[in-house]
Amino acid sequence: MKPRRFRPAGLSLAGLWRAEGPARLGSREAADLNAVADLCDGAIGPSREIDTRIALAVSPHLRLLASVAPGLWANPDGSRVRAPRYSSLSAAALTLVPDSHSVEFNPRAGGQVEILGPDGRREIGWGRNRHFPLAAAAAALRARAWLASARTQDGRSNEGPIQAGAGVIATAQAGP
Repeated sequence: MKPRRFRPAGLSLAGLWRAEGPARLGSREAADLNAVADLCDGAIGPSREIDTRIALAVSPHLRLLASVAPGLWANPDGSRVRAPRYSSLSAAALTLVPDSHSVEFNPRAGGQVEILGPDGRREIGWGRNRHFPLAAAAAALRARAWLASARTQDGRSNEGPIQAGAGVIATAQAGP
């Protein structure tokens, strides 16, 4: 069997774009984000199952694809979509942080990670786990849920997706 090469695809982890505009996060999606954040806080260590849950929470359109393995989906054209290793790689977990927000980490507080708003003062997300990527993912997911609920409550009907950092899903394609 030939090895497959992985290349980054231009799929944003921030949300799903459709012909009529960006997908909007509703209260159900915000609840999903909070539930996955709780899962990250309570995890003993990294796992592909957690990575899968995070990917499905931030990219609901993955539910439309055929699941091949935990964190791996098949497109109709045969290409594969792989969830980043959010629970084991700090760089992957930090791609979940919304744009223009900052991250604070306090190892003395049991691995507490906080996501601060654009002004740098207001905490909008937190996570606590001895494993930094899990704490960072939990904090970023709670920040996304907070932003989604704040947009809905202020009457803007959740205009546009929550933009994340440089989050990219890798796509595997057969080839040379």
